Amino acid sequence: MSEDRSEPARISRAYLRFAEVKARGRSSLYETLARGVAADPEIIAFLAALPKEKRSRTSCWLPCVTVAVRRAAGMTAVPQIVWWAGLDLNPLDVSDPEQAAWLRTLGWPEQTDRLARLCAAIQITASNKPRLVTGDLRHALATLAAEAPKAATLVIFHSAVLAYVAAASERAEFARSVRSRCHFWLANEAPQVFPEIASRIGETRSPGRSFVSVNGPPVAWADPHGASVTWIADPPVTAERLRISRTLTTPNTDCVSEREGHKLRETRRRPT
Repeated sequence: MSEDRSEPARISRAYLRFAEVKARGRSSLYETLARGVAADPEIIAFLAALPKEKRSRTSCWLPCVTVAVRRAAGMTAVPQIVWWAGLDLNPLDVSDPEQAAWLRTLGWPEQTDRLARLCAAIQITASNKPRLVTGDLRHALATLAAEAPKAATLVIFHSAVLAYVAAASERAEFARSVRSRCHFWLANEAPQVFPEIASRIGETRSPGRSFVSVNGPPVAWADPHGASVTWIADPPVTAERLRISRTLTTPNTDCVSEREGHKLRETRRRPT
């Protein structure tokens, strides 16, 4: 029997997959709710009538963050952040009580530790506002990244955002172009977002895990919300890894500190 490819059936499968892969073991309430939605034709019909961007299992604030760091003085100092900005389709202003309250409601049930960290971050951000730019990372990132100080090391980071770029060709183009815009590209994304990168790992993984990559090559499996990380033991040495290593250890350059470079190399060798 062929799979039902109608839009309501696709939405139902998405909610069921969310329950079985994303919510199981993380939130029993979300798992129960998602299973209920998947099995309810009336709710599925309601969701099918919504714009696609409103059908998400959970609404998320999914920025792409660009950070510029300068090599700190001394071998034991952490990098100095000299510039940073965030890019999002709909940035929230957490100094607005209503927007902050909305953001708090997006926290997963039972995960009180994450809510506590979010509330602390809201307090810090409300009093020390970062620069947040409204825009699509496919088109606006190049302009924003170009504003970073030329003498600093530019880092572009994103987490669980490219799954919302539907076209595989656009995700591939982003991966190709982002490398030319920064010194370090850090990504935490689901394997299906970049299957070619995920295929390099060659290890079994738990369902629902994301992979962390540095300038393309994967370095770890991670919880998609940052709850845990499992470093990949003895990854193969590639030209890209050698370039990263040399960048981290080259003296007298505007880069991350020697201590941080050593930590990164050590964690890559850490057993799972």
